[in-house]
Amino acid sequence: MKLRNIGYACINLCQELTTSKTFRLANLTDERAAETIKQNIENLQKILRWNVENGIKLFRIGSSFIPFASHKNFTFNWKEAFKTEFAEIHQYVKENNLRLSMHPGQYTVLNSPTEKIVNESIAELEWQAELLHILDPDGGIMVLHVGGVYGDKEASMNRFIRNFERLSPIAQHYLVLENDDKSYTLDDALHICQAVKMPLVFDIFHHQCNYY
Repeated sequence: MKLRNIGYACINLCQELTTSKTFRLANLTDERAAETIKQNIENLQKILRWNVENGIKLFRIGSSFIPFASHKNFTFNWKEAFKTEFAEIHQYVKENNLRLSMHPGQYTVLNSPTEKIVNESIAELEWQAELLHILDPDGGIMVLHVGGVYGDKEASMNRFIRNFERLSPIAQHYLVLENDDKSYTLDDALHICQAVKMPLVFDIFHHQCNYY
């Protein structure tokens, strides 16, 4: 079988570069945010150049690319501060037919029964969707798992569907759902995707964990 496109996530081990450089929340300032984001941007540019040289078309940006972007104390205007660099990356992605993705972390749980967690999850999805819209508006995707079961799988799936509708059109556009290895099978994820007209990412290894 010939693979058409391959990719990898977040860290380039050959170059020892990461797109998830971060810092402690206690040290959050506009200056610290700018410094760290600048490093992540420079690393992403180097990684993408290396990828092109090695025939790799897909890359997942780390979910800490803009550290604490969804936190209530985050005030730095990252979109304006780095608009030139972002435009350069967008052009490079387009010229080289690359695709970018993101995968919000384990604490982004859209079907949580706790409203605070849902609100925080929505905020996280929104900034990541905004970044993809800037860097790869045509091919970018944001991959998410359904979340927890919380003692009632059907209710939890319906809660995901309801909370999906609370996302902005941009976040809805870039979000895709992935089956997981324990709680939500391919059929479960497909049911949700059909309900909200959202694409599905099939993880064959998670599928095997559920069925074999």
